Amino acid sequence: MKEQGFDYWPEPVEDAPGEFDDEEFTVERAAQQGYGIVPPYREFEYQPVTEETAITDPNQYYTSKMSASMFAAYSEALFGADWDGIDPEDAEYDWREGGCDAAARHEIESAGVVSEETGEDGGASIEATPYDDLIELMNIIPEEVESSASWRRVLGEWSDCMAERGHVFDTWEHAGDSIFEEYDELMAATQPGATSLEDTVFLEDGQDWLPDKAKYEALYEQERTIAVADIECRQEVDIEAATDRIIGELEQEFVDRHRDRLDEMKRWFEAHPSIGQ
Repeated sequence: MKEQGFDYWPEPVEDAPGEFDDEEFTVERAAQQGYGIVPPYREFEYQPVTEETAITDPNQYYTSKMSASMFAAYSEALFGADWDGIDPEDAEYDWREGGCDAAARHEIESAGVVSEETGEDGGASIEATPYDDLIELMNIIPEEVESSASWRRVLGEWSDCMAERGHVFDTWEHAGDSIFEEYDELMAATQPGATSLEDTVFLEDGQDWLPDKAKYEALYEQERTIAVADIECRQEVDIEAATDRIIGELEQEFVDRHRDRLDEMKRWFEAHPSIGQ
């Protein structure tokens, strides 16, 4: 960023809004924060940024002093120019087009590349075995949980529980996404044409800062109501126990399907005790 003519202060990496660990997603937290998407209305009442209010984010104070055109140049330097009109699926991503942020990410990823000759810790790689394909299938069993018929039945029970509380969703991802979508629509209607970077927003002349208070506060309450119902229904169908049970079912199916090769693999590893250590 210095080379582009700007200052920049790195910030700590935090979880994205709406992303709680299962242990953190409790009824109490859901009642207070919902999914972590819609903040209290008072946080959107405009307060001029000062060095004191921006002390935890020096970049916010720095960018608040910029004109809209300078801020646009700052954003392009940090994140690259927008690829408007280009289908991401058709375009090959080039980190060189992603500004300083992409360059830094590329440098970090390049430093952590694992070659075929070395393992994740930089040491010697594990020697190949005649059963690598079987081992790979074993490792992805947990990933097959959500595509199983048993899991779909659990989701159906959760969905029925939510419907009884007046909320119609197929999955809890859809429940959170519904709040994101309504929040985006509400803010887009309030700030058409605005450009933003995190908490710093530049509005065109004559635009209001605040969204409709009644609609905003209704969405605020709606998020918390849905989130509480969500966690209560997850608890009612006992998601953790259901996940463990389904993994057990998939593991047993795997053993039944591959028993002969598993027995062969066991004998092979017994004959090659140094492999995999």
